[in-house]
Amino acid sequence: MTGTTPNLRQCSGEAAEKPKERRALGVACAGHVLHDGYTDLIWVALPIWQVEFALSYAAVGALRMIYTGTMAGLQIPSARVAERRGGGAVLALGTALCGLCYGLAGVGDGFWWLVTVLFLGGLGAATQHPIGSALVTRTFTGARSLSAFGTYNFAGDVGKVLLPALAAALLLVMPWRPAYALLGLLGIMAAVPIFLLAPRLMPEQASSNERDSKDSQAEVTSVPRLGYRILIGFGIADSVIRGALFVLLPFLLIAKGAAVGTAGVALTLVFLGGRRINKKKK
Repeated sequence: MTGTTPNLRQCSGEAAEKPKERRALGVACAGHVLHDGYTDLIWVALPIWQVEFALSYAAVGALRMIYTGTMAGLQIPSARVAERRGGGAVLALGTALCGLCYGLAGVGDGFWWLVTVLFLGGLGAATQHPIGSALVTRTFTGARSLSAFGTYNFAGDVGKVLLPALAAALLLVMPWRPAYALLGLLGIMAAVPIFLLAPRLMPEQASSNERDSKDSQAEVTSVPRLGYRILIGFGIADSVIRGALFVLLPFLLIAKGAAVGTAGVALTLVFLGGRRINKKKK
């Protein structure tokens, strides 16, 4: 009987962890769907704003840079804020800011108004990757963490297809301002369940991961630096080429006589095809 007690305790502990794991994965995936969807939603909006506000192509590129630059530059600060204030609260606030960005975009007019709201959206988008990935990696252990992280990554691909597709569909039946207001409302509404359902990470879990990362630093030095730099180079080239294509493609289609909604559908098809190819490569 005494020999079975540890097994019973282990089984009960694993059963207690499963709801926490489901909550963590659900919150992380929901945030990834919305945030990556909002990041790619701007591709559909750029040709609309260019016509609506008489913007130059340089101004259009600057708008995109404001969002992505803010998102990239503030990820580390947002992770530090999450350590003090809680990942769920920061991720919920960031999701609400992303939705508010597109809701406010249709309220004002002019280039500088768009700069302001896109900075707000980039600020919110900076919270997703550091907090969402931390929820998954700190909650799941062992081989199951690979499957969970793969699910988390796939959720982002779903968002990159889903929200632009919804935008293209809405633009076929209504003006862009109410269409983007509805899409922004999704993020504001989703912030509430994200805040309520996000599990709290115990401090010892974070410190344990930090110790593991320090112990593995010796192994990292064994990775060939040349291969790592080549991989980074491919990543940079991929981002630059895709960014240029997605900025110019809608304008090229519209110049050929396509409607804005048709250009949005074309972007969605490109997103879908690219995601399928990436999945096959993996």
